Amino acid sequence: MRVESKRLQKSFSDLPNAYFKELEKMIRKSVSEGEKFMRLLAPVDKGELKSGISTQFGRIEEGVAGSRKEIFAGSIEAAASTKEDQTKAKAIELGRRKGERGTTVAFPYVRRTRDMVNRKYKGRVRRTFTKVKNQVGLK
Repeated sequence: MRVESKRLQKSFSDLPNAYFKELEKMIRKSVSEGEKFMRLLAPVDKGELKSGISTQFGRIEEGVAGSRKEIFAGSIEAAASTKEDQTKAKAIELGRRKGERGTTVAFPYVRRTRDMVNRKYKGRVRRTFTKVKNQVGLK
Protein backbone atom coordinates (compact mmCIF):
# COMPACT_ATOMS: atom_id res chain seq x y z
CA MET A 1 0.00 0.00 0.00
CA ARG A 2 1.35 3.40 -0.93
CA VAL A 3 0.30 6.54 0.90
CA GLU A 4 0.41 9.71 -1.18
CA SER A 5 -0.38 12.25 1.52
CA LYS A 6 2.82 14.00 2.64
CA ARG A 7 1.22 15.06 5.90
CA LEU A 8 0.16 11.49 6.71
CA GLN A 9 3.62 10.16 5.83
CA LYS A 10 5.19 12.74 8.14
CA SER A 11 2.77 11.78 10.91
CA PHE A 12 3.77 8.13 10.58
CA SER A 13 7.47 9.00 10.61
CA ASP A 14 7.05 11.23 13.69
CA LEU A 15 5.04 8.62 15.60
CA PRO A 16 7.89 6.41 16.93
CA ASN A 17 10.01 9.27 18.25
CA ALA A 18 7.11 11.01 19.98
CA TYR A 19 5.78 7.72 21.32
CA PHE A 20 9.07 6.65 22.88
CA LYS A 21 9.59 10.09 24.41
CA GLU A 22 6.13 9.97 26.04
CA LEU A 23 6.64 6.34 27.09
CA GLU A 24 9.85 7.30 28.88
CA LYS A 25 7.99 10.00 30.83
CA MET A 26 5.22 7.50 31.66
CA ILE A 27 7.72 4.87 32.86
CA ARG A 28 9.49 7.42 35.07
CA LYS A 29 6.15 8.47 36.59
CA SER A 30 5.03 4.87 37.24
CA VAL A 31 8.33 3.80 38.78
CA SER A 32 8.58 6.90 40.98
CA GLU A 33 5.02 6.40 42.16
CA GLY A 34 5.81 2.75 42.90
CA GLU A 35 8.85 3.76 44.94
CA LYS A 36 6.73 6.10 47.08
CA PHE A 37 4.11 3.40 47.58
CA MET A 38 6.76 0.83 48.53
CA ARG A 39 8.22 3.21 51.11
CA LEU A 40 4.75 3.60 52.64
CA LEU A 41 4.22 -0.16 52.82
CA ALA A 42 7.70 -1.13 54.05
CA PRO A 43 7.80 -2.11 57.71
CA VAL A 44 9.77 0.16 60.02
CA ASP A 45 12.35 -1.30 62.35
CA LYS A 46 15.27 1.13 62.31
CA GLY A 47 14.44 2.82 59.01
CA GLU A 48 17.23 1.01 57.16
CA LEU A 49 14.83 -0.86 54.89
CA LYS A 50 13.01 2.28 53.77
CA SER A 51 16.24 4.15 53.16
CA GLY A 52 17.50 1.31 50.94
CA ILE A 53 14.51 1.49 48.56
CA SER A 54 15.61 3.15 45.34
CA THR A 55 14.84 3.42 41.65
CA GLN A 56 17.07 2.78 38.69
CA PHE A 57 16.54 3.97 35.14
CA GLY A 58 18.48 3.15 32.04
CA ARG A 59 18.51 1.90 28.50
CA ILE A 60 18.80 -1.81 27.83
CA GLU A 61 19.03 -3.84 24.65
CA GLU A 62 16.23 -6.27 24.00
CA GLY A 63 15.40 -8.68 21.19
CA VAL A 64 17.08 -11.41 19.25
CA ALA A 65 20.24 -11.13 17.20
CA GLY A 66 19.74 -9.04 14.10
CA SER A 67 16.75 -7.14 15.46
CA ARG A 68 17.97 -5.82 18.79
CA LYS A 69 16.46 -2.56 20.01
CA GLU A 70 17.48 -0.23 22.78
CA ILE A 71 14.59 0.43 25.14
CA PHE A 72 14.14 2.56 28.24
CA ALA A 73 13.49 0.68 31.47
CA GLY A 74 13.01 1.49 35.12
CA SER A 75 13.08 -0.67 38.22
CA ILE A 76 12.42 -0.31 41.91
CA GLU A 77 15.04 -1.87 44.16
CA ALA A 78 13.65 -3.15 47.47
CA ALA A 79 16.96 -2.84 49.30
CA ALA A 80 20.52 -1.66 48.91
CA SER A 81 22.70 -3.82 46.68
CA THR A 82 24.67 -5.45 49.52
CA LYS A 83 24.09 -9.12 50.21
CA GLU A 84 22.93 -8.54 53.81
CA ASP A 85 20.35 -5.95 52.80
CA GLN A 86 19.03 -8.10 49.96
CA THR A 87 18.74 -11.11 52.30
CA LYS A 88 16.88 -9.04 54.88
CA ALA A 89 14.45 -7.65 52.30
CA LYS A 90 13.79 -11.15 50.95
CA ALA A 91 13.18 -12.49 54.47
CA ILE A 92 10.67 -9.71 55.16
CA GLU A 93 8.91 -10.16 51.82
CA LEU A 94 8.70 -13.96 51.90
CA GLY A 95 9.11 -14.73 55.59
CA ARG A 96 11.48 -17.29 57.09
CA ARG A 97 10.55 -20.83 58.00
CA LYS A 98 13.90 -22.27 59.00
CA GLY A 99 17.28 -20.92 59.88
CA GLU A 100 19.54 -19.97 62.72
CA ARG A 101 17.70 -16.66 63.20
CA GLY A 102 14.25 -18.14 63.78
CA THR A 103 11.04 -17.78 61.81
CA THR A 104 9.22 -14.67 60.64
CA VAL A 105 5.85 -13.95 59.11
CA ALA A 106 5.85 -12.71 55.52
CA PHE A 107 5.08 -9.04 54.90
CA PRO A 108 4.64 -8.75 51.11
CA TYR A 109 5.26 -5.05 50.50
CA VAL A 110 7.02 -5.63 47.15
CA ARG A 111 4.21 -7.75 45.69
CA ARG A 112 1.58 -5.24 46.77
CA THR A 113 3.54 -2.45 45.12
CA ARG A 114 3.93 -4.48 41.92
CA ASP A 115 0.19 -5.20 41.81
CA MET A 116 -0.67 -1.53 42.33
CA VAL A 117 1.73 -0.34 39.62
CA ASN A 118 0.55 -3.03 37.16
CA ARG A 119 -3.11 -2.03 37.55
CA LYS A 120 -2.31 1.56 36.60
CA TYR A 121 0.29 0.74 33.96
CA LYS A 122 -2.05 -0.65 31.28
CA GLY A 123 -4.25 2.43 31.31
CA ARG A 124 -1.25 4.73 31.22
CA VAL A 125 0.16 3.01 28.14
CA ARG A 126 -3.19 3.30 26.35
CA ARG A 127 -3.55 6.99 27.28
CA THR A 128 0.04 7.69 26.22
CA PHE A 129 -0.51 6.12 22.80
CA THR A 130 -3.76 8.06 22.31
CA LYS A 131 -2.02 11.30 23.35
CA VAL A 132 0.85 10.78 20.92
CA LYS A 133 -1.48 9.74 18.11
CA ASN A 134 -3.39 13.00 18.53
CA GLN A 135 -0.18 15.04 18.77
CA VAL A 136 1.16 13.83 15.42
CA GLY A 137 -2.22 14.34 13.74
CA LEU A 138 -3.56 10.80 13.40
CA LYS A 139 -7.17 10.12 14.29
